[in-house]
Amino acid sequence: MIRYKNSFQALSYDVWNRDQLILRRALADHYMQARQTDNAIAQLDAIGEILVEEGKKEDAIEIIQQILLLNPPNANDYRTLIQQLQAG
Repeated sequence: MIRYKNSFQALSYDVWNRDQLILRRALADHYMQARQTDNAIAQLDAIGEILVEEGKKEDAIEIIQQILLLNPPNANDYRTLIQQLQAG
C-alpha cells in the first residue's frame, strides 16, 4: 500500500509541476504583453527553478535565455547560471 501511495504522491507532484509551468508561462506572456517586465522575469525565473529541480537543464537554459532577452538587472547572474548548468 505504501508503494502505491508514494507513486500517487510522485504522480501528483508531476502533475502539479506541469500545471505550474503552464500557468506561469501564460502569466509571463501576459506580463510581457503588458510591459511588466519585472513580473515576467519573476515568472520565468520560477519556471527555470522548477525545470532545474526536475533535472531538465536544457529547458531551464532556454528559459534563462528568454529572461536575458528582457534585460534583467542581474543579467550576469543568469549568465553564470547558464554556465553552471552547461558544466554540470
